[in-house]
Order: sequence, then structure tokens, then C-alpha cells
Amino acid sequence: TFCVRRCTRSLTPNQTRSRMAEAQNPLPWPSIEQLPREVCIRLSRFLHAVDAAVVCIQRAWRKKKGKPLGEKEGPLKSQAKEAFAGACRSDLFSLLLRAKSVSSEKLDGTNVGKASDETLLGRRMVIAEAAKTYQGCPLEALRSLNTDPCLQEISQILLPSGGGGVKNCAVYGELCCNPGLYSYQTRNLPQTWQLFGVIFEFSDAQTANMAAEQARARGLVCITQDSSVRVCNCPALSAIFEKHSLPYIESEAYPSLCELVARKKGWMTAEGGEGVVLSIDNGAHSAAFKWKISREAQPGTISQLAALISALRPEMGEQALKASLLDPLILQLLADLYAVATHVDSKSLEEAACKEKKGKNKKEQKQEPRVLDARAVQVALASALTKFDSLDAAFQTGGRAAIPKLVERLAQEMVEDRDLEVPGEEERRALAVKEVEGDVRRFVSAAFSQWHSTNNGPRRP
Repeated sequence: TFCVRRCTRSLTPNQTRSRMAEAQNPLPWPSIEQLPREVCIRLSRFLHAVDAAVVCIQRAWRKKKGKPLGEKEGPLKSQAKEAFAGACRSDLFSLLLRAKSVSSEKLDGTNVGKASDETLLGRRMVIAEAAKTYQGCPLEALRSLNTDPCLQEISQILLPSGGGGVKNCAVYGELCCNPGLYSYQTRNLPQTWQLFGVIFEFSDAQTANMAAEQARARGLVCITQDSSVRVCNCPALSAIFEKHSLPYIESEAYPSLCELVARKKGWMTAEGGEGVVLSIDNGAHSAAFKWKISREAQPGTISQLAALISALRPEMGEQALKASLLDPLILQLLADLYAVATHVDSKSLEEAACKEKKGKNKKEQKQEPRVLDARAVQVALASALTKFDSLDAAFQTGGRAAIPKLVERLAQEMVEDRDLEVPGEEERRALAVKEVEGDVRRFVSAAFSQWHSTNNGPRRP
């Protein structure tokens, strides 16, 4: 057996477990990057290195021929070294063409963990011991699940000699709090908890790295960060969940990332779900990414993909030379990611039809220009709302006085969301933050009005 500290042991006496004064989650499941964005970053870096290499060759040739070098002919040696950093073609090919990849459905719910001491963990906060529901879902069934044997078995895999180095651990899953989405109803997913991973915190980074090596040897996909190890969703982990009769999200293994994307493209454009989570095992290093359907606004990603596709046209001069340096499967990967990102989803079609119907007898109101894409803000707000308990729970506890704190919390969460793509330039960033705060304030105020009307209770001062 192994011992872990209680998740709330570090709380001060003044910290309570009420819904509006929660303790921070001490062992959160980390956020993950968007797959299309990561692919764009890697390929852009490679193409930048190609340009730098061309300039270096030109300079070397001129020097050999005794010709003078122009001031603007390219980077000096130090600049070239910086341009080449992290842009090795073999590394790029290894990631995209040879790394074993695992796909599992990204359910649209809220992230909930269960620690070895049975403490429940929300994405950002510890869930109160007395809480009967979270995000509108009853917690009784989740609390009754015995996850300890599962954690024990994984601990023995990570540290075969004993679990003395484990400080904390938790099993994580998606609490399906959005019953009306996709095919969740027909699959009996609403209000269930579907597992997707396990996280262990060790006494030091060295122990964590040793534990990850042990896990990889047993077919588990692991990501280390400082002194913690994340065991990501994969067939080997699913087998452990199934052995202990725990509900889990199924996963599929593929020989490469390019093949995974090609095989999942049809499911994504058919809107089979919110998207997929990918775990990529590249030997000693692993990484996890999310890939969402076009219903999730991603204007920045679309622009990046379009720019790369344009820069790699195989039928046009310089672009053709650059394209020839890449495997055709990588070019197809870009095309598949772009096709998914730009697919016109059913929700957009419904909104467009509704807008057209309403606009037949009405003049369209002039919209003020915005810094942030309005649809992207809606998506970021929907995501931020899943990081904490429901607004109704906060209103029940704090009434109208809860609104300012809710607005502050949600706006901060959204501004820090990389998917929202808040500008870095100071003036535009300030305008973007103001837009977010205004949108959140209107949303929360409207939600409170609806809650108050439904509950018909007195407004608290």
C-alpha cells in the first residue's frame, strides 16, 4: 500500500469549503494545447529554418567566390543558430510520421478527479465534502466508486519496489453535465463519470522520471512535469480501468499522428462529438493535444493553416521546393486539419437560417467592431463555466452578491485561455479584457435573473 497526504491538508484555518470559498485543487489535470496550433508552430519553425539555411548557403558561396556580402543577405552565424533551433527535419518526421498516437473522444462536460483519500477535485477547486451535486450532476454514484484498487495497481507499476515516494495521486474523468449534446442521451452518458487518466505526484523529479520509464515499459503513455506523472488515456490504461469495473472513455491506437488525423477526419466533420484528445508517444517523450470540431471557434488556427498551405503549394516555384522537403503525408495532414477547421457545422447553418428568417422584415443592426471574435468569446465562456461549480449553486449560496466574484473569476479564466487568442499588444489587450468582462457580466446577470425568477426568492442585498 502507499500513503498520500490529504488534498486539503495545506488549507489555512480561514479557508472554508463553501461553494464560494473553495480550496484550490492541489493536483489539477493540466490544460493541453490545440493540435492544429502545435502542428503550425512546428512546421512554421521548420520553414523558417529552411529560409535561414538558404541564406547561409548563399553567403558561404559568395564568400568562397570572393564576392562582397550584402548587408541584408541574411542572418549572421549566431542568428542562423537561433533559426535552426528545434527545427530538425528528422524530429519533425518522427513526431508526425513515426510516433505512436492514441485517440479518445473529448466529451463535453467538466473535469473531475478523485484522490486516493476520496476527496473530489474540480478543474480548479476542491469539491466540498458536503456537496451533493456538482455542475447539476448528483455525486452519490461517483463517491461510491472504489478507485483505490486501480490507483494501487498503477502505483505498483510506477514504483515496483514500493510506493513510499508517492505524495499524492488521483484518477480523473469527465463528468457529463451537458446531456443534450451530440449522441450523449442515446449512449446513456448524461450525469456519468467517464475516466480518462491518472496523475501521480512524487517526492522529486528523479523519482517521477523513473516511474514514467517503468510505466512506458508496460505500454502506458506518460507525461512528466517536474515531480508529477500523468498517465494518459491509452489501451493499456483502459484495460486497468476495465479490470476494476470503472467507467472509462475508450481509446484507439494508431501507428502515426498523420494516420490518426486521416482516419478521424470523417468523424470530426460528421460532428460525432466535441473533438478528440490525442496522446503521442515519441519514445522517451510523450505529449497530449486536443483537436476540436469546427463548432468550436478557432479563427487564428484557420489563418495559420491557410498560410502554411499557401506557402507549400507543390505547383509553385519556391513553394514547390519547400513542399518537396516534406513527406506528402504531412501535406495531407495540413489539408485534413484545415478541412475540419473550416467545415460548416450544423449549428452555424441553423443560426444562419434563423438569422435570415428574422432579417427579412428587419434591418440588421450595425455591430460595433470588436477586438475578439464574438463566437470565440462564447466558446471560451462555455469552457470557463465548466471549470467551477454551476452558477445556480453560487446564486443559491450568495444570491446577487455572488455576481461580482463570478464575473471576475470567469473573465480571468477566459483571458488566460489560449484558445481565445487575446492580443499581446497592451492597448488591444486592454480593450479585449474590457470586452470579455462586459460579455461575462451581461451573461451572469441574465443567469441570475433567470435563477431568481425560477426560484421566486428574495434578492439578497
